Amino acid sequence: MEERIFHRIAHRYDSESQIQLTEKIAKEMRTRMTPAHRLLDYGCGTGLVGLQFADDVDQLILADAESEMLKIVQQKIVSLDLKNAETMQLNVVEDSLPDIQVDTIIMSLVMLHVPDTQTLLNQLFKLLQPGGQILIADFNQNDKVSHPLIHSGFAHETVKEKMEEVGFNTPSIHTFYQGENLFMNQDASLFLARATKA
Repeated sequence: MEERIFHRIAHRYDSESQIQLTEKIAKEMRTRMTPAHRLLDYGCGTGLVGLQFADDVDQLILADAESEMLKIVQQKIVSLDLKNAETMQLNVVEDSLPDIQVDTIIMSLVMLHVPDTQTLLNQLFKLLQPGGQILIADFNQNDKVSHPLIHSGFAHETVKEKMEEVGFNTPSIHTFYQGENLFMNQDASLFLARATKA
């Protein structure tokens, strides 16, 4: 159901407000990220966050479950003449995992759309090589948001517990941005969580 929604909105996803928000997310991720060589942007959408790291890494993998989103990403890769970027259609909760290992995973505004966040994190953990890092940006818990298909954000302690249960080391999490009408037309704030794999 959720993937069909993204199929419909793919070609109007890159609004000015969305671009501005993803620039803030990428900037915050960059301040917390150690040098990355092989980066996976999981749930990349149209690549608004992940493509901002193309010049920083040796290999950039932009993965999403929705093919229409990936078509747009591929067009951007071609127009930017990026030789180190590739797309991958992937739903780690439902699909077999690809035979890849990366040292960095980023995920932006993805968890709120995934009912089984524990399986999501567990599967991503498997794709991360020892010593690797994961950075997750998403919405803080928001009591004004209620929708049957999405989470209403996440409490910091809940995210930490989920990451530790999977096996991630010393997760840290902080709020970095607050804005108007960010989340289902409600004022909302964003957190960034970072952890490593031993």
